[in-house]
Amino acid sequence: ITEEKIRAKAIRSGLDLTDVVYVFTCIPDMKDKSLQSINTIFGIITNSKVGKYQKRITGLVSEEIPIKNVTSVDVSKGLLKKVRVHALGNFIDFNVGIEAQKIADTIRGLITNESSPKNSPDDVSQLERLGSLYEKGLITKSEFEKKKRDILGI
Repeated sequence: ITEEKIRAKAIRSGLDLTDVVYVFTCIPDMKDKSLQSINTIFGIITNSKVGKYQKRITGLVSEEIPIKNVTSVDVSKGLLKKVRVHALGNFIDFNVGIEAQKIADTIRGLITNESSPKNSPDDVSQLERLGSLYEKGLITKSEFEKKKRDILGI
């Protein structure tokens, strides 16, 4: 199944995929014998979180971990590959099969981006120019604050 088809199915299930970097389906856990496990389980990766979602009779069940809290990502060996995302005393398992490495690499790339310094020399020069514009009265305080938050990513 292509990612476009998985995205379409996830949207039909009621998931918001606005900021999604990658979406994939998970293989149900064979230990879960309940009737609720018949619905598709989706894994979703955004720039800000990793999540596992399943629409059930009782509503949407979800597990999420913010990317900034992810400490490591492991891929199990064996026939049915599993991706385990670790975070500060918590983890999420994704039973995914052959996509495991791609999923792990995507998350690791986001972790690397999250941990890299946010204030590059370019950001500092932008802030200095912004401060200068504010001091000269060329922009308002609210414009200054909004643009500063944009540059700092807060």
